[in-house]
Amino acid sequence: MRAITLRPARDAECKILDDICYRSKAHWGYDAAFMESVRDQIRVRPDAIRVGRVWVAVDTADRPLGVVEVDPIDDATADLTLLFVAPENLRRGIGRALYDKARALARQLGARELLIDSDPQAATFYASIGATRIGAEPTGYQGRLLPKFSAPIAPTPADGPTNVGIRRRTSPLKVGGAKSEVVATNALQSPPTFRGEGWVGGPQVKSFRTRTKTLAKAKALRREMTEAEKKLWSKLRHRQIAGALFRKQVPVGPYIADFCCLRALLIVEVDGGQHDASPRDEARDAWLTRNGYRVLRLWNNEVMGNIEGVLTVIAAALEARERD
Repeated sequence: MRAITLRPARDAECKILDDICYRSKAHWGYDAAFMESVRDQIRVRPDAIRVGRVWVAVDTADRPLGVVEVDPIDDATADLTLLFVAPENLRRGIGRALYDKARALARQLGARELLIDSDPQAATFYASIGATRIGAEPTGYQGRLLPKFSAPIAPTPADGPTNVGIRRRTSPLKVGGAKSEVVATNALQSPPTFRGEGWVGGPQVKSFRTRTKTLAKAKALRREMTEAEKKLWSKLRHRQIAGALFRKQVPVGPYIADFCCLRALLIVEVDGGQHDASPRDEARDAWLTRNGYRVLRLWNNEVMGNIEGVLTVIAAALEARERD
């Protein structure tokens, strides 16, 4: 088996990595309409590369063979945003090596759990390497469901991929114009939680330590979403609106936001009639505003009956935040 190296991705590799993601997804026989609908969802983000959350597997000529990205959800949870291997390099242990790296990245972010929205074709892979299936989530495309998995993150790493023939580079290399050590403790520059995902310019916000009780409640709410929340999430997830990465049921200080784009510091709340002119909501919104967030409140009936109008409002709010 040829040796494989894992290293941080580079800005200049975005197009190559996007191509790997697209070809890997298309390998499973999806039609052109579906592939076009997910194209923007499986792109590699330059800002994630710059903060060290995108890693690649490369061959001896330093050519990328696969890619993985991990993003924080809250103080205790991380998301496996991307994991793709070029079709011609499947069944070589590269997927397992990248998965092991994803868990290491999640650990460095302080996470105790890695959440995975799996392609149906990859469900067997994740189950075989120890992830636990916790349900399925609608995508909003032709009734398609995505299997959801969870993997615990041990507090102490069992460093390194376990596959024979996978090696870790320990010599300095150039990443984004600066030297970095793949296995050094500072190889991943983790931004503070709720600071904006490597955002340069635009809104900034202080970080908060979230109580264990709040984290547990957020985790439960992610599994008990209302129908309106599920419908909106199917349109927000995977950066479908202006390339913005939204998360669901996100702890922000003492509160839990229905949906939050940390980069833009934009919170979207989906409310029922019980929230009409609520003093509690007014106090909550005032606290969030003082701490740098903009809160956008929507009614359940707006989401259920006019989803395109709702998405237009959210896109406009994102654009306004970029100008702030």
